[in-house]
Amino acid sequence: LNLGHIHGGDSANRICCCCELHYDVRPLPGISLDGLENMLRSALQEVEAKWPGRIDIVPLHEPIPGYECQHDHPFIGGVEEICQTSSQTVNYCTEAPFLQQLCPTLVLGPGSIEQAHQPDEFLSFDFIDPTIDVLSKAMVKYCC
Repeated sequence: LNLGHIHGGDSANRICCCCELHYDVRPLPGISLDGLENMLRSALQEVEAKWPGRIDIVPLHEPIPGYECQHDHPFIGGVEEICQTSSQTVNYCTEAPFLQQLCPTLVLGPGSIEQAHQPDEFLSFDFIDPTIDVLSKAMVKYCC
């Protein structure tokens, strides 16, 4: 849960009458989107009881479900073999849940998450050749 964006008030010398908080929740596999909303509403129940009708929860966009691939799928094993590493679960939000409806899907890419989505984001040159190697092997194995 990231409370990432807040707006309120119209002047520094007045108490604001309205505040807007944008949050982002990235559910892990097995956590339902309805369950997350129920947890949020439950956490706000005391505030809502004290000030009825003052809290609205409105989605900014359609929810994106948590994603998990089938660990025993041959595609997963094949990519793990190419990468010479085991796949792992992470808490990134991607289009994988939608792509999974079309074909087996893994999220794979170069770089370190420590450098991603940060000021001065960059990709170290050390990742370029190994990524080209992995993608080349995957294309030969799955496309040729």
